Amino acid sequence: MFVMNYKSTRDVKVNVSSAYAISQGLSAEGGLFVPDHLPKLSEEK
Repeated sequence: MFVMNYKSTRDVKVNVSSAYAISQGLSAEGGLFVPDHLPKLSEEK
């Protein structure tokens, strides 16, 4: 299983799960949640 964590655009120390980011919408300081990294995709089918 792949786990994706998110950081706030206003405070990079804020690190949350995807479930939390989706349920909250915005971080407490008003920032957006963005992925802490982007997975590498392959061309394999």
